[in-house]
Amino acid sequence: MFAGRRGGRSILTFAGGFAVICPVAFALGLVLLFAGSLVFSFAWGTRLAVFSLPVLQLFFAPVEQVAGTGALMCLIGLRFGQAALAGRRT
Repeated sequence: MFAGRRGGRSILTFAGGFAVICPVAFALGLVLLFAGSLVFSFAWGTRLAVFSLPVLQLFFAPVEQVAGTGALMCLIGLRFGQAALAGRRT
């Protein structure tokens, strides 16, 4: 409402929810984030961590939850695509 309809892309909301749903996989994702940031860059560390979360979650949660995580990640991906297309038009 205050950002002129240019909200975020839900990454922090996803991360916070994931931390509650599967804390062990989230902690391992943080390790990957820090390691990837040290070796490559923060952007690549973030990508490594986010895209590894469903794989890590498979070890600790039922497959139905992992499917839900994948569905949410697809929605977030669509939001990134939307923002990229909007940026190209302006």
